[in-house]
Amino acid sequence: MASASVESQLQRIIRDLQGAVTELSKEFKEAGEPITDDSTSLHKFSYKLEYLLQFDQKEKATLLGNKKDYWDYFCACLAKVKGANDGIRFVKSISELRTSLGKGRAFIRYSLVHQRLADTLQQCFMNTKVTSDWYYERSPFLKPRLSSDIVGQLYELTDVQFDLASRGYDLDAAWPTFARRTLSPGSSAYMWKPPSRSSSMSSLVSSYLQTASEECRSLQGQLEERGRQLQATEEAVGKLEAARAGVGEELSRTSAHLSECQAAVLTKDQEGAALRENLDRTQKELEKATAEIQEYRSKLCQEVTDRKKSDQKLLADLDDLSRTKKYLEERLIELLRDKDALWQKSDALEFQQKLSAEEKLLGDAEASHCLDCKREFSWMVRRHHCRACGRGFCYYCCSNYAVTKAGGKKERCCRACFQKLGGGRASPDSTSSGASQGQPSPTPSPAQAGLQATGGQGAHMDLRPPDDTMFDIITDEELCQIQESGSSLPETPTETDSLDPSMAEQDATSSSLTPEDSEDMLLGQDTEIRLLRSGELMIKVPFTVEEIASFGEGSRELFVRSSTYSLIPITVAEAGLTISWVFSSDPKSISFSVVFQEAEDAPLEQCKVLIPTTRCSSHKESIRGQLKVRAPGVYMLIFDNTFSRFVSKKVFYHLTVDRPVIYDGSDFL
Repeated sequence: MASASVESQLQRIIRDLQGAVTELSKEFKEAGEPITDDSTSLHKFSYKLEYLLQFDQKEKATLLGNKKDYWDYFCACLAKVKGANDGIRFVKSISELRTSLGKGRAFIRYSLVHQRLADTLQQCFMNTKVTSDWYYERSPFLKPRLSSDIVGQLYELTDVQFDLASRGYDLDAAWPTFARRTLSPGSSAYMWKPPSRSSSMSSLVSSYLQTASEECRSLQGQLEERGRQLQATEEAVGKLEAARAGVGEELSRTSAHLSECQAAVLTKDQEGAALRENLDRTQKELEKATAEIQEYRSKLCQEVTDRKKSDQKLLADLDDLSRTKKYLEERLIELLRDKDALWQKSDALEFQQKLSAEEKLLGDAEASHCLDCKREFSWMVRRHHCRACGRGFCYYCCSNYAVTKAGGKKERCCRACFQKLGGGRASPDSTSSGASQGQPSPTPSPAQAGLQATGGQGAHMDLRPPDDTMFDIITDEELCQIQESGSSLPETPTETDSLDPSMAEQDATSSSLTPEDSEDMLLGQDTEIRLLRSGELMIKVPFTVEEIASFGEGSRELFVRSSTYSLIPITVAEAGLTISWVFSSDPKSISFSVVFQEAEDAPLEQCKVLIPTTRCSSHKESIRGQLKVRAPGVYMLIFDNTFSRFVSKKVFYHLTVDRPVIYDGSDFL
């Protein structure tokens, strides 16, 4: 908006300047006398021209701090122009002028008197470098159309005479408003007297005339040369007329030949059209064949890619099988060694049991000498009992200390038991040997016997086929069960009957409180509880009922590494809900179970197994199930992969929660 208003104001000032020029020209023609300072049209013209000269001018100052004006712009443009700086020298000679504004006004009046204002401004506008250095881009002097309009208007004043005094006015303050006659004989003091050099306009005119005369002489010489060339041309035309007849005959022959060529070209065009049709048909067939080739190529590439993937998969499977075979061979060798060691232990234990039974028949009271060094017991050689086997030895033969019970402290034992116990480490073999040598095995209660029988059956039932159905994997848990079953030898009825009933009853009572029995009780716990207690947890993803309600339609992924298990605990705060699940695994199968816990901080011994561990063929089909919540608590979904030594699994599962539908009897309303 501001730029538009400035443009409109500038256009109005230029129109007013044109009107003032027109009025000055009309006033001079009507009066027939020079224009003086009494003319209002001159006042209007001076103010409008000064406004344009000061419009959008850059602010500059001298070294003394005086402000520069359009007078300095004139000096910068005309200082090096030969014959055009007479007015500048004249204005500088007037000592009354003190400011740049006054000098600029005096220079304009000088140019009007000498009828060269338009030429002066034209020379200034042609120096675009100095003009752009003094004015901003909104100035009309930097716009060729506006500057040419202004100069064209000022050229109308070249025919108008002005009678303006050079001195006697304070031009630093304002333009003159009254006239001082300078053309009368007695007013020589106020006449415009330029320096002693000739007028720049006359010098320019003389130079123009000299240049014009030289151009005329050159043009005359050119005309004479053109005349000679014209004569030569006429001679050449005669020769050309003679040659024209021969060319006509040649042209007729050429026309006949051209008609023949046109007929041949027409024939060739027809042949070309037929060839183009054949070419188009061939291109279409080529494009179709190219498309088919590209399709076959893409199929072949896809086939090659699939073949590479299948080869890589087969190589990976082959590598897994080779590593599995190597591991199984090593494991088989270890098991054979363990079997040999167990047989040796069994033979040694059988022999030791027989020896212990024979020595035990003697009794403590009848033992009168050390069973190792055979020294006779006396008040000097005291009797000491081995805490492992219970036999009597002297002080020197029973001076070793070892841990005879798990979690207990070191106790006195004989040399043989010390070597069996390994210098303080209790083992199942030592315990069983001690029991077989001197102490009868405690008779388990019916409940304990049932628990042990159930645990044994569960252990054997848990030995399900491995992940790869081509071979079985023997786990550490199976090996421990084999070692325990091998180390515990059954006692014959004759040995049990030969022992003292009171002693057997006392030993059974004392052995029922040992840590070994407590460990046996732990072995009788559920497989799921033992897994939560001592298994390796891979990932635990807890959920609440609200989170399952916003589960969405898609399935989520759960990673279960080999020999580990993953857990999804669902916290339920209200009873009556129904939790449903759908899951599948890749690759191979996975074991699944559900355990209930009353609270997150409740001990694992108080957990209840709702769905026991079940091996699911989830790699072949999706497994679906649901559970109705009877009590609030934490329902743990367990995905067990501990049976797989090498293969990790991915479980894709989806959970939903259904609330019970409360019947309100609306059907009868």
